[in-house]
Amino acid sequence: MAQTPRSSWQTERAAMLKLVVERARTHVQDVRARAAIGTMAPIDIRTSETSLANLERLVDADVTSAGTRVDPTGPQRAAQRIRFAEAMNAVDLAEVKLNNGMITTAAMDASLAAAAAVFLGPPVK
Repeated sequence: MAQTPRSSWQTERAAMLKLVVERARTHVQDVRARAAIGTMAPIDIRTSETSLANLERLVDADVTSAGTRVDPTGPQRAAQRIRFAEAMNAVDLAEVKLNNGMITTAAMDASLAAAAAVFLGPPVK
């Protein structure tokens, strides 16, 4: 069975989701390094790895169902782009807070999940 070609929106959306997964992978690497030097608990590694695995699973499932979705209209696309930019700004802020001991790894994981939810959640109306 031949795959249907991806629309430009599906390609853009996949790239944005890939960015979130890459940030989550970097977060896991940072947590491992901090646990190795003793500034984070080893349980934080498991928590972040679990969050990354869940995120990867959701993104993979989303990619396989891409052909069944209706692409949003121009204004809906613009709204999703704005929401994604805001969510990624929140990820940046969470990272700074985590680096300064102001939040837990669970809060950082939640900010990454919120960024992915821009596309994995219900469509913008």
